[in-house]
Amino acid sequence: MKTHTDCMTSRQMVKLPGFIDVHVHVREPGATHKEDFASGTAAALAGGITMILAMPNTNPSVVDQHTFSLVKEVIGFLGFVHWCVCGMWSSGI
Repeated sequence: MKTHTDCMTSRQMVKLPGFIDVHVHVREPGATHKEDFASGTAAALAGGITMILAMPNTNPSVVDQHTFSLVKEVIGFLGFVHWCVCGMWSSGI
């Protein structure tokens, strides 16, 4: 009895589009000891994710154009998937 299926020779292959993960904590900049952009996007790609939406739990948090530009500059062209950064709005800023 065959206990595994070789996906390259399987006759029943299911093709799916790349998935989008809309809630990712990449932690770059500020806490790259937990995860950085390269490792987070590599893990996403390994799981079939082709786009991520990074949450603003970075240091500094993405709360305005200046911090968005800073995060965008730090991330640069890193990453193995498409990405976008989610900003946050806090009362009293």
